Amino acid sequence: MAFKEEHCQAWLGEHAPGETLVSYLVTQTWAPQNTHAPGMNTNMNFSGVEIIRNKAAELGLEDDDKVGQFQDKTFLALTDDQIVYGSRNWRDRPKALLHTAPASDFQVHWVDEDYGAGTHLRHLLLDFGGGAWRTDRVGLRAMKQDTAKKHNVEPFFAELGDRAHQIQ
Repeated sequence: MAFKEEHCQAWLGEHAPGETLVSYLVTQTWAPQNTHAPGMNTNMNFSGVEIIRNKAAELGLEDDDKVGQFQDKTFLALTDDQIVYGSRNWRDRPKALLHTAPASDFQVHWVDEDYGAGTHLRHLLLDFGGGAWRTDRVGLRAMKQDTAKKHNVEPFFAELGDRAHQIQ
């Protein structure tokens, strides 16, 4: 099953009454850290996970302030006034409210990583403001299949505008 905008809107009506959905992003932490077999020489010294961790440390974000720990299937809903972070159930529908913050305080720092074999992920540092944060990922390609559209990557980042920062 796919995450659908209409399910997100209905869930938002229950958990953030009066808010209007601007965009959403389907995120997840389950994606493999390293898809290469141990000992395989790929000449790839790039690690999106490490880059994101370093950025969190640079921003002074504390582990105790992470939101949604132990949640692996998640989503973000952006409204005019808020960013709403929730979990997804096994049917890929919105489940629990994990965190809300003013949309104006929210920023995402991101870096793309090519894992080879047609797999491409975007690593995310979600900074909700006030010290609250989370790391997540979104698939851009899996096994050479475009997954960015089903995760709503480009529309979400376009709506964020200057609140989305690519890590160089």
